[in-house]
Amino acid sequence: MKIFRAVAILALLVSGFEACGGGDDAAAGGDGGDASATDASPDGTVTPNDAATSDCPNGEKTTLSGTVFAPNRTLPIAGAIVYVPASPPATLSHGVGASCDPCTLQPSSPAMVQTTTDANGHFSLEVSSAANLPVTIEIGKWQRNLRLAAAPTKCADTALPAVDTSLPSSMKDLGGDTESVDMPRIAVSTGTADALECLLRKMGIADSEFSSLAADGGLGSGHVTLFADNGAVGGTGANQFEVGFDGGAGNFADSLTSLWGDAGSLAPFDLVVLSCEGGQFDGTKPQLALDALKSYADHGGRVFMSHWHNIWIGGAFQAGGAQSEADWTPLATWSTNTTTLPDTTVVHIDDTANEGAGLAAWGNFQLDGGAPAFSLTHASGRNTCLSVDGGVTPVAYLDDASSGGATGVQLFEFTTPVTTTSTSRCGEVVFSDIHVSSDSSSNTGTPFPGGCSTNPMSDQERAIAFMLFDIARCGD
Repeated sequence: MKIFRAVAILALLVSGFEACGGGDDAAAGGDGGDASATDASPDGTVTPNDAATSDCPNGEKTTLSGTVFAPNRTLPIAGAIVYVPASPPATLSHGVGASCDPCTLQPSSPAMVQTTTDANGHFSLEVSSAANLPVTIEIGKWQRNLRLAAAPTKCADTALPAVDTSLPSSMKDLGGDTESVDMPRIAVSTGTADALECLLRKMGIADSEFSSLAADGGLGSGHVTLFADNGAVGGTGANQFEVGFDGGAGNFADSLTSLWGDAGSLAPFDLVVLSCEGGQFDGTKPQLALDALKSYADHGGRVFMSHWHNIWIGGAFQAGGAQSEADWTPLATWSTNTTTLPDTTVVHIDDTANEGAGLAAWGNFQLDGGAPAFSLTHASGRNTCLSVDGGVTPVAYLDDASSGGATGVQLFEFTTPVTTTSTSRCGEVVFSDIHVSSDSSSNTGTPFPGGCSTNPMSDQERAIAFMLFDIARCGD
């Protein structure tokens, strides 16, 4: 449902966040960029200058290259756009508007030359050898704007360091030649069964960017706002910050009353992340809340939901509640199965779909006789989604021959509104039956980030990190 630009793949990746970032193949010129070079002036404007590379011998070119990384500077980002803006990049807007405005796979500002990172996050962009060259890196609402003090070496490649090519860890991440950065506005509702707030830390987001709502109801000081579903008794995750934490302080706002209770509370965010609570807890997710979340997605919002947050798609089937969304309920078939998948369960990647193909190429997941797959490394996977309909893109699934008899879809995504044509859609929803943060914990007795592990990412965590960047971009 997106075009993923990975090596040897006709076809996304990063938040929540749809800055309308990306570049179609005709405009981007693939890895290596457009044939036109550029000159930069001190005021930030750029003009074409084909002569800048026309006198290079033996077909050599003046290029910039590098790898775009997640904020942790280790996880490569596929599908990010790298471009020379024609004028100073426009300030990104955040949240959703009053209408569904389908975005295009283009940079947020006009580009003189652009390219897209491959499955390994690598790019090569043909440029001029002018000093003070502006370069922008973005995917969704993640953005880094550079001004290269040193001119690229003429008729050769200039490799940019990771400090210049990584997505920002905070709004103060201005090292190297960076002039400015931007980040998506992310809302996270915590839960005892899946500490997704800890995964965001592993992805490299700085502690200073984690906060709760301000006293006046504003978004607070950081770009990641934490909420807790206080009415989900027994399922409520971490609901306060450690004393002396570098980011927010005090208690998190309540998820029902301050986040998903109405569309207005959701609207300021580019991405909403819903951590599994160990049950649907339908009492904290009334019909008005289901309507609000659907409206948010239908107006361009991005939603990632884990396990028992399947209530938003399938309705309150676990406890026999009445609430459901008529447009979303037919998208999948569900089970109330509570069995935990054992360690080493094989999760197959559906590489016939764009997102699955991108995930397989990016993660180099090659298990199960060479087929793209990975094994669960913690006893954390579940099996509630049995199947999806034709309007949904399966990304990973279970096969009974290698999954202990279990079958079903482990990861899937769909664009919204589902009642319109695919080209008219602007939002996106990803569902996961894989609990990714099982080496971390989230509960009311341990203030954040006390339960967060610092272990390297597991395979399932890497897969979910991929999807979190994947939904950052525009749908097709």
